[in-house]
Amino acid sequence: MKKYLIDVNLPRYFSLWAGEEYEHVVNIDDEMKDSDIWEYAKQHNLVIDLAH
Repeated sequence: MKKYLIDVNLPRYFSLWAGEEYEHVVNIDDEMKDSDIWEYAKQHNLVIDLAH
């Protein structure tokens, strides 16, 4: 089951985020607006990991 949504600005092949618990925005739609990302995470009960 997915738990975390990884922002498009973070490297998707970084080993820390290479597991069943992680969903990457780039795999959903790499042009999603921030508001759409938040809504997707809310609907799927995911924690968002953002680049700073």
